[in-house]
Amino acid sequence: MGRVCLLLLWCLVGCASVPPTAPMADHLSMDGVVRQVNHYRTANGLPPLMPQHELAVAAAEQARYQAATETMSHTGHRGAKLEDRLWRARYKHRLAGENVSFGRQTEQAVVEAWIRSDPHREMLLHPKVTEIGVAAALAPNGQVYWSMVMAQPFYAHRFTTQQNRNRVVLSAAR
Repeated sequence: MGRVCLLLLWCLVGCASVPPTAPMADHLSMDGVVRQVNHYRTANGLPPLMPQHELAVAAAEQARYQAATETMSHTGHRGAKLEDRLWRARYKHRLAGENVSFGRQTEQAVVEAWIRSDPHREMLLHPKVTEIGVAAALAPNGQVYWSMVMAQPFYAHRFTTQQNRNRVVLSAAR
């Protein structure tokens, strides 16, 4: 009897910690958002961003949470911040930022909205970010909730093996 009660309690506690989710907006193209962001960056003299799976996972977590709660926010389930979502997605980074939006029904509309907003445009044009992940989820009321995560990976400044060999040779020659 005690084991059954303990198992039931464990199930109840475990179920209570599951964040609310909503379906992904599969009719929208995340590649389309990435293409538009990269077009905007290159038009402003910056290199394009590389799509990155773990960033898309972190973005999807936030897009689904926003859609399920019908609330646009950078804060997720149980107060989770972007850092928490990146940790859960196992993405190590030096720098990361997030743009969120809701109500924009097309890829072009959401990118244009971010371009018109000073803080969002600043993130789009950040010179140190190199990777991107985008997600959109559909709320029960039909609204689309967006999350875009841009980051510079932790390993961005590591030397290649050949560069490390050259450094050792140069150090040894001194």
